[in-house]
Amino acid sequence: GKLLKKPSRSRHGSPYDDYFSSPDKIGIFGRKNTFTKLPAKSEVFGLRLDDHQYAISVDRLSKDGMVWITKETPPVLVWYDKQTETALAFALKQAKDVDTKHITVKGAALYDSDGKRVDAKELPLNSAFWFAWASFFPNTELIN
Repeated sequence: GKLLKKPSRSRHGSPYDDYFSSPDKIGIFGRKNTFTKLPAKSEVFGLRLDDHQYAISVDRLSKDGMVWITKETPPVLVWYDKQTETALAFALKQAKDVDTKHITVKGAALYDSDGKRVDAKELPLNSAFWFAWASFFPNTELIN
């Protein structure tokens, strides 16, 4: 086929920059913003655990570096890498005797303050806009 119109690009180089930067453009069908807990296009990392869903705002993670979800057994750590703007989630297998304030992440593994590897299972996270995650999982607990 023949290209009828060359996509316009902003200075960032993506033809979607206009969509990302416009708070009024929500989804592909121009739906109304009914999401009151966060601005619709706030970036979140979504986590599904059995019957519970969580959305952790990127703003919160970038500020704090990590978030603990202690309602779950075992507790879950969501860790944010500011350099790559990515997150990892881990369910600790043995929560007791772990100093939760001094855990570090190297690769896809957790280590305590003594450099000892913490027994944990990596969990899948989804990166999404808040409106998209909340549309699929309306009972999500937001951690902001």
